[in-house]
Amino acid sequence: KDRKGVLEALQGVGEFHRRYQHPVTFTIVGSYVPTDEYTKRIERLMQAYHLEHAARLTGVVSDQEKERLLKSSDVLIMLSKDLGDNFEGFGLVYLEANKFGIPVVGSATGGPAEAIRDGFSGFKVDNTNPGAVAEKLELIRRGALSHDNCRAWAQENEASSKARAVLEIYQRL
Repeated sequence: KDRKGVLEALQGVGEFHRRYQHPVTFTIVGSYVPTDEYTKRIERLMQAYHLEHAARLTGVVSDQEKERLLKSSDVLIMLSKDLGDNFEGFGLVYLEANKFGIPVVGSATGGPAEAIRDGFSGFKVDNTNPGAVAEKLELIRRGALSHDNCRAWAQENEASSKARAVLEIYQRL
């Protein structure tokens, strides 16, 4: 889906690879149609950045496979776009990654911006700036974010933690 910002994420990863010459593996999880024009654009961009052997489309995966992929990742990047009535909500996927100590890179606007504590659990970026994405990926590669901070942020934002906070407010009224 264009709203998920896959092309923008791929451009950022491609720029990271080009600038810093680090090997990358880029796994794109979610439904896709191999013959769809959007999928073909993704594949052309993989070739343009010479990532056709380092990037793959998995399609929809089970919850167990999603957990395995997250646990084996160094970073989760999803550069969602606001397309008017079609936008990313709060962005639970960022907190799911943080739960496993995985730092995240997401858009600086909309729901993702609320799910990421910039410089603590991940980085917020302009999703139209591949250079900025590459810089944040390099910071993460260099260890700028703590895995413990990521886990703490996820725990602080669990639904049960939020429910307790709301209940405490009501009890004080």
